[in-house]
Amino acid sequence: MKIIAVNISKTSKNKTLLQATERAWMLNINRAKKYDFVIGVENNSAKSFFKINDVNIDRKHINRVMFDLVRCSDSDKIAIKKYIDKQTLKRFTTKYLN
Repeated sequence: MKIIAVNISKTSKNKTLLQATERAWMLNINRAKKYDFVIGVENNSAKSFFKINDVNIDRKHINRVMFDLVRCSDSDKIAIKKYIDKQTLKRFTTKYLN
């Protein structure tokens, strides 16, 4: 299971979880395309769970990426929670979990 964690603490206040999670991340686009899921983390806890359909250059921020996302199934969400159970989810902007 390959997961990208993004810290949505600063962006989740005025946006939906999808909007806070999907765009303007400083990631290597080629590496990000090899991942299956992205989770939005706020206050050291996973708040959003999405499956990655595609990764593209962000239209508003050329040197950043944006995700094309769909909500995870309940079974995927449970599997992700089990997988990240022992992971440290604090003090980061973006983090590759694999």
